[in-house]
Amino acid sequence: MNPGGRTTYRLKLQVITPLFVGGGDSVNLTRINYAYVPEEKKVYVLDERKWINYLLNANLLDDYEEYIQQVAGTRKGGADIYKWFQDKERRVRARAGSVFNQVSSAVYSTAGHPDFKTNDIHGFIKNSAGLPYIPGSSIKGALRTAVLASHLQKNAAGNKRYLDELEKILADGSRDKKDKKKNIERLSRKIEENLLDYRKQIDDSSLVFKGMSGISVSDSTPFSLENLILVKKRDLSLVDGKLKGDGYSRGTLPLYRECARPGTEVEFTLTIDDFKINKAYGIKTFNDIAGVLQKQFDALFGSSGVIAAWPKSINFLPGEVLQDSGKGIMIIGGGAGYHAKSVISSLAGDPKKANELTRNIMQLIFHKHMHYQDRPLSPRALKVAKVNGKDVFMGICRIREVKKC
Repeated sequence: MNPGGRTTYRLKLQVITPLFVGGGDSVNLTRINYAYVPEEKKVYVLDERKWINYLLNANLLDDYEEYIQQVAGTRKGGADIYKWFQDKERRVRARAGSVFNQVSSAVYSTAGHPDFKTNDIHGFIKNSAGLPYIPGSSIKGALRTAVLASHLQKNAAGNKRYLDELEKILADGSRDKKDKKKNIERLSRKIEENLLDYRKQIDDSSLVFKGMSGISVSDSTPFSLENLILVKKRDLSLVDGKLKGDGYSRGTLPLYRECARPGTEVEFTLTIDDFKINKAYGIKTFNDIAGVLQKQFDALFGSSGVIAAWPKSINFLPGEVLQDSGKGIMIIGGGAGYHAKSVISSLAGDPKKANELTRNIMQLIFHKHMHYQDRPLSPRALKVAKVNGKDVFMGICRIREVKKC
């Protein structure tokens, strides 16, 4: 029995910039899972059952299996289903694109990717029916970061001890890099435990609710495969306040992701358990959650935000986000960037200090990448996606209340 009350909200999440939530190796597309037809600028994701049935009926299954065995483990680029099928077009009296269209589960345009090369494609997480969705754990993880950041901002003076401890670890010349990394990890856990874990005394019993257990989030409703697009991983490199070259030649690795297209909408439920939630969060209603998200947005992109330390960063935010000053914005998923999943900006209190701390942490963890050169932002790589010819930050979504259940 729950001694406290629960309030459940049905919320809508709208994707504003391409959103990637990976599903691991089980949903990644290797070269035998899709056919790329360069003349059409299309990638056909093959439905395994339809594809095998077609090959069987066309008496091509043995040839196909032999081809796959030949290219398995080679270092010459692996399978190319389109090239293999081109030699079979006269035999089956059908064009490759027409056949692939019949046996595909999804079709992606590569018109915006003139340098597309066949490579593994990182797949979006899907449910048992093969439809993409956003896990509740991903949404709650983004909310958790926002709550922690807001908590640090509200009591900056009281939490300064964490900042002092972090600076002490980084400046300690008597410790090697391995020890420093472990100490930073311990500090991170301590901050989360002290600020997020909630202890409650009930009669003679002391209950501990770990890490926001007073807030639960459901998986989202699934959405259509037609709302997935192919997005190239792009890391723009910022050096001394300038993007190298024209800023659009970065990301030379041919790594592509299935992403939810801008405009995609899903719904999910969020429940606030009054008995389990830490009152220090200041969260009683959905409006309080919206306020927490606003504080995180301001800590990132506001006039004193960590990313706004480079003024031109505003150019990577969609106009609709800027028009309402980030109202209801949640940043989620892969490729969203270091600071979207970190509380350094809230811990430091000002953008210059936040970037300085991040630069030192990055140099400690990834010393081969010469992060000591990061100026004015650290990390210096801006993770973006190109949408309609414009580079934008990834994973920007908006949530709003549909109704209280």
